[in-house]
Amino acid sequence: EVFDATLLASYDVVTIMGGTNDYGHGTATLGAISDTKDQNTIYGAVKFLIDKIQTLKPTIKIVFVTQPFRLQYSTETAPGGYLPNSNGLTMQNIAQAIKECASLYGCPVYDFYSLSNWNELTIKKNLAGNFNDNIYTYDGLHPRQGAGNGGEMLGQGLARFINQL
Repeated sequence: EVFDATLLASYDVVTIMGGTNDYGHGTATLGAISDTKDQNTIYGAVKFLIDKIQTLKPTIKIVFVTQPFRLQYSTETAPGGYLPNSNGLTMQNIAQAIKECASLYGCPVYDFYSLSNWNELTIKKNLAGNFNDNIYTYDGLHPRQGAGNGGEMLGQGLARFINQL
């Protein structure tokens, strides 16, 4: 799909949940709030997205969502948990960068990272590598579907957040 004004024409709100692929297998570093939109950093990427969307459709409302805690995914090199990847990124500092950039541009953020209760105690593997008591994800990364699980928690929380705006 081409990301242009035609794509956004029928929308009043766009939600962006990003960062986990940057952590898992991306090349970006964290950067700083002073980074420009054309720098290969998390800060630069968030600024790029905001600029691109608002240039195409200035009236659209942009809502960001931070990614939750996650474990290492089978096809990725990032260690998961609270550990930094090879570029120094953690899910926590990615979430912070999203919040800072969004605030700079007046975009609301549903801080799922801080609100989800996903952490090393609720998303865990046993010594055999199997998941224990994990109602949030089915693989340490992707939300589990169904009543009371991670997908429902994310969807309902985001819906409440957007309805308050």
